[in-house]
Amino acid sequence: MFRAALLVAALAFTGCGSDPPRAARKTPAPIPPAGRGGPPDARAVGFRAGDGVGLRGRLFGRGRSAVVLAHMGNRPDNESDWYPLARRLAREGYLVLAYNRRAVCTGEAHPYDCSAGPNDFGTSWQDVIGAVKFLEAEGASRVAVAGSSIGGTAVVFAAQTGRIHPAALISLAGVNHISTYSMDRAGIQRIGGAKLFVCARRDPDGAADSARELSGWAREPKRLVLLDSDLHGTDMLDRRQRTAVPLTALIVRFLRGAMPPA
Repeated sequence: MFRAALLVAALAFTGCGSDPPRAARKTPAPIPPAGRGGPPDARAVGFRAGDGVGLRGRLFGRGRSAVVLAHMGNRPDNESDWYPLARRLAREGYLVLAYNRRAVCTGEAHPYDCSAGPNDFGTSWQDVIGAVKFLEAEGASRVAVAGSSIGGTAVVFAAQTGRIHPAALISLAGVNHISTYSMDRAGIQRIGGAKLFVCARRDPDGAADSARELSGWAREPKRLVLLDSDLHGTDMLDRRQRTAVPLTALIVRFLRGAMPPA
């Protein structure tokens, strides 16, 4: 699904990421003002990625247990892919942030929540870092990170850098050993908290193999789930698909067990 775009990504990462030398760091972009438009049941917010790029997103619900949702990498994909799950998690008692990866907007005719920066998959793990730090500044005492496709890869990579310490992690069809990311056993074993690796058994991008590999490397507690589907990532959460209800229930149960609402 995002294979073609990955081939043109500019940066490659192997193992644990590192910050650039202080002298080489760019002045952070201003925190963007909240976007306009979008769903009325969510609060528009702006924040900075870990490397200073200005990002926008939507907050659903409230509470001190918070969840970051990182979307897929296809051109139509954006934060709205997560809205149904975000609303469900908000009803369960979580504070939920669905945000747009750098260079992504929500909506076609009337775009909103436009994030700044270049369309670079290789640095999108920095977006995850910024999202977690933003939720902590909003008062969250525990944060879970969940991502789909390149978002799933990015949340795992961000966690293994040690710059965030999620209470729970969900990789939904995240792919390893691609042009932008290649993680190893040592890096994955640095990740604490509960971990859920979930994918379609016949995923078109080979994510099932990555789910098996990452789960095999990860420390307990962990769980691997392969669903009977040939859909990729959050496409399985589309309410028209038979995977939507069981996948949503799986995610809710996992989070409630790993990080109960508070």
